[in-house]
Amino acid sequence: GDVALTAARRCTYASPSYVAGHLLLAQLYRRDGDPRRAANALNYARTLLERCAPDEAIPDTGGA
Repeated sequence: GDVALTAARRCTYASPSYVAGHLLLAQLYRRDGDPRRAANALNYARTLLERCAPDEAIPDTGGA
């Protein structure tokens, strides 16, 4: 298996509200040619972001 994908899955399992983990997971699924899972991870990240205040800093996203 892919070490990065396994780590990202574990990250999002351990910290389901960690937006950067879901964004990474989406990127890895896309890289691996799994658009359905990539979209699911991206949609979950979007849902988390919608719950944030507009001026809230999102950890580990480079100030996004």
